[in-house]
Amino acid sequence: MVLFPPLGVEYNGTHRAMRLLARRLEAAGFAVLRFDYDGTGDSAGRLDDDGRVEAWLDNGRTAVATMRATGVERVAVVGLRMGATLAAEVAQRDERLDALVLWDPCRSGRSFLREQRALRVISLGAAEAPPDTVGAGAPMEVTGYVYTPDTVMDLASIDITKTDGRLADRVLALLRPERPDRRLTERLEQADADWQPAPRQAELVDVEPPLAVEPEETLDDIVRWMDKTLPRGSTEVVLPPANDAIVGHDDTGRAIVERFESLGPVGLFGIWTTPPRPVPGPTVLFLNVSTEPHTGPSRLWVDLARELAVDGITSVRFDLSGLAESPARPGQAEHVVYAPEALDDVADVARAVSPADPANVVLVGLCSGGYTAIDSGITLSARSVCAINPSLTYRPPDVAAGTPDPRRQVSRPGKKWLHALGNACGLVALKDRLPEYVWTMLDRVGIDRSPLTGLERLVERADDVLLICDPGAAKPLRRRGPTVLRRLEESGRFRLVVLDNLDHGMLRRQPREVAVAMLTAHLRARFGRTVERSP
Repeated sequence: MVLFPPLGVEYNGTHRAMRLLARRLEAAGFAVLRFDYDGTGDSAGRLDDDGRVEAWLDNGRTAVATMRATGVERVAVVGLRMGATLAAEVAQRDERLDALVLWDPCRSGRSFLREQRALRVISLGAAEAPPDTVGAGAPMEVTGYVYTPDTVMDLASIDITKTDGRLADRVLALLRPERPDRRLTERLEQADADWQPAPRQAELVDVEPPLAVEPEETLDDIVRWMDKTLPRGSTEVVLPPANDAIVGHDDTGRAIVERFESLGPVGLFGIWTTPPRPVPGPTVLFLNVSTEPHTGPSRLWVDLARELAVDGITSVRFDLSGLAESPARPGQAEHVVYAPEALDDVADVARAVSPADPANVVLVGLCSGGYTAIDSGITLSARSVCAINPSLTYRPPDVAAGTPDPRRQVSRPGKKWLHALGNACGLVALKDRLPEYVWTMLDRVGIDRSPLTGLERLVERADDVLLICDPGAAKPLRRRGPTVLRRLEESGRFRLVVLDNLDHGMLRRQPREVAVAMLTAHLRARFGRTVERSP
């Protein structure tokens, strides 16, 4: 089995579903290969490189050939969304497949791009609707990603309904019942496809990644159909060796190398980015954003890791336990954000990458990852913490339930009976409107804790702290503690940057690029090699 993933923000939202499918197929006796297209996920390249669509089609052919080379007798492909469209094109051009599953396929690259425009409106509002540049030879910005003019044109040329003849020996079409497409249906009937509905597909694809549901019924349908369509023998599968991957080069032309590794006693999934000329200093650790995989928001952790490697900085991006590729700890629920086990995970990874001095790390995170970076930075006394839009006023489930992990620092709860008294008197509800000295008093007596208390502890223990915030994330800090913020900034170890047009998930291109440039410059200045660069 070879699984072709979706593109863009749909990659993050469906990552867990594709992994669950792979695990179920493996449990049913199939060998399964997942891969990332060039310039996406963990693969080499960038989204703005030339020839993206042809490269993606070639990646699909390579994945099928790689699976054939393991010794299997038959090869089948499952493609999801735009992955199904690319899989159909590969099958039509030059790959004879034993079976093909088209799971909620985009009829064409053109329809995919227009759906992504609509999703951007849903995510960011009507004012953020990008122009419809399909066929106009112009770039297109969708939610979290920008496609170059060539990529837009090449995607628009891919269309399942423009193929002809059989696509594979057996074909299964999983289509949304609420979204009929006559032309697509006619093409799949010509391909002699079997049919199954794909229920709740909108809840998997058309929502923000953390809200995506697990499509249990569809996963079961795929496994049952494959089990019936491709009876298994007892073929021995010989895997190719897992080699280090060259993912880029520094200014002297030397290779930047990446490798994956199981980290810590739990075996957390991590990927090292190793510079050809590493400088002495800490290792940068990139944390998950919500339930999304280790590639980061809009793949930023991948691009940033490779950019930092040019300056000699080593980094590791990894998945917290129970998220993406990492296993859960014994008794831990999977797919949970702000889990207290995340504090154990960061500590384990810090010890794995820097056994002699676990504090010799830089923690980088966005939103929930920024929150965990601050909490863990206090516990570890990390060299540096860089947090983007950390939700410092959020109370994790264990805190809200009244059973907080004792290591919690950012949302350290007040005394229960005093907090209840403050609620009864209306003080907690009014806290954002109270003068700073009253807020400070509430914090000290334990009625309600200020997140600034956690920041003060972090600045005491870390060498430096950078917070990059949108106005919403910065508001409670500015309103509740301007004096504290001023004192922290005067220490020379703390910097708060507020970007007026930054959105919480960094989905808009221009403010995202500004925030990443600030973060990159900060890390280079403190830990990288001095490199002459154009502005």
